[in-house]
Amino acid sequence: MASMLFGNAFNVTRVRMQKRQGEVARLAGIDASYLASIECGRRKAPNREVVDKLLPTLNVDEPLRQKLRSLAVIDRMLDVVEGQAADELTMARLNKLLRQVADFNEGEWNSLECALAALTNQCLRRKEGEP
Repeated sequence: MASMLFGNAFNVTRVRMQKRQGEVARLAGIDASYLASIECGRRKAPNREVVDKLLPTLNVDEPLRQKLRSLAVIDRMLDVVEGQAADELTMARLNKLLRQVADFNEGEWNSLECALAALTNQCLRRKEGEP
């Protein structure tokens, strides 16, 4: 099953804002079944383009938009790592770490963004054969 930090948070926010799933999908220009799959974890985290289409439909403030964007990035990172041949202990630790971010404050989100950038660069270097 795909990681679903973004899907869960988006669903909770959408319901709190009293928006129907079909209405949000229509406003974002995506299929309602695709949005349902994202919200319940049947699909991998959406890419940035889809996230950027979805977020304006909720009419939420910028800090919440940034948090939702960050959750989508974390989900995509988890999807990538889960797709690699990482050992089970590493996967368990990474999953536990990244799933504890729901209540981060702004400083912690900034630190996480820096850590994600460093991890992404490290993965790219390894993929290209650099140490």
